[in-house]
Amino acid sequence: MKNIPVTILRKYFLKFFSSQFICYNYADDVAFMFQYEFEAKAFFEAIKIRLAKFGLELSEEKSNIIRFGRFAKDKNTFDFLGFTFINGKGRKDGKYAVILRTSKKKLKQKCAAVNQWLKEHLHDKPEETIRNFVRNSSFPGWALIYPARRWPIGC
Repeated sequence: MKNIPVTILRKYFLKFFSSQFICYNYADDVAFMFQYEFEAKAFFEAIKIRLAKFGLELSEEKSNIIRFGRFAKDKNTFDFLGFTFINGKGRKDGKYAVILRTSKKKLKQKCAAVNQWLKEHLHDKPEETIRNFVRNSSFPGWALIYPARRWPIGC
């Protein structure tokens, strides 16, 4: 979907769907959310037709409808942009909340990258290793983007 700005698609579909229509996007990754399942199904078909007019198509293996939210019977989860979205309850009030966790896949990839980096810098002095690790732009940035409350042991 990187060939069509998501804002154009969003404006186009806002004409046809309720105000409960929410769109999250980052670069060419997009998640559309609807309050009602019938709207999600209608949108899913409509976007295929709309994209075909531009010579584009949805990736079938990445595109699907997931029943998610406080009224969902199943406690489905899904991964989007390195996060796992979980139906849950707030700790303080027990009301419905969407819980975000770092995706296991992304965490595993980053742990492998950290381990590889540390193996390559094993010969450095500890102070130098720490300084270089902090200066390496991908690790501190990753920690800010994908915060995790509970880190797995053995990372």
